[in-house]
Amino acid sequence: MVDPCAAVAYRAVMRFSPSLALFPLIFLYHPTVQGQTLEVAGDLGYACFAQSQRHHGAFGGMSAKVLFSDLFGVDARYNLSEHRSKGDSQSVHRMSLGAVANLDVFEYIPWASLSATVLAAHGDHLVDPLNYGIGFGLGFDRLIDPSWSVGFAAQFDQIFGQERFPAYMLMGIRVGYRWRLGAEFAP
Repeated sequence: MVDPCAAVAYRAVMRFSPSLALFPLIFLYHPTVQGQTLEVAGDLGYACFAQSQRHHGAFGGMSAKVLFSDLFGVDARYNLSEHRSKGDSQSVHRMSLGAVANLDVFEYIPWASLSATVLAAHGDHLVDPLNYGIGFGLGFDRLIDPSWSVGFAAQFDQIFGQERFPAYMLMGIRVGYRWRLGAEFAP
């Protein structure tokens, strides 16, 4: 039996999630952001969701990042993962908003992120359909040219009220496109 309050909260998060991924775009027209970098990326890879037991699966996702300098910015992400094993099936929607720091800015760009995370899960044998937590991410991007990049990303989430760490984990490849906002000759 599904808790009616949890069902209402789940529907509210699902209605709000598309706008969360677009949050960095509100900075596009602010005068202080002109000349900053916007990056949009797609991710694909392995996901693991743990509540009473671990559920392995695959995920796809997208992110939008606004860098206010070469080193710091904000990052919004949305991921959808599917977990199927031993007759069980779960889907997890992950939304996060946080800060990102580029650790170097050359041909290879290692980065780290810290974010607030919401996990909305539905399927078989779930303890809680709506979970909140903190996420920590690591990754690197290799610049192919000034606009395109390929890389690897890992995300580890700790859910409030759970002892398992990570309670949710993503590891996968990413493809990104970046451009300078307000730069006349930028691609």
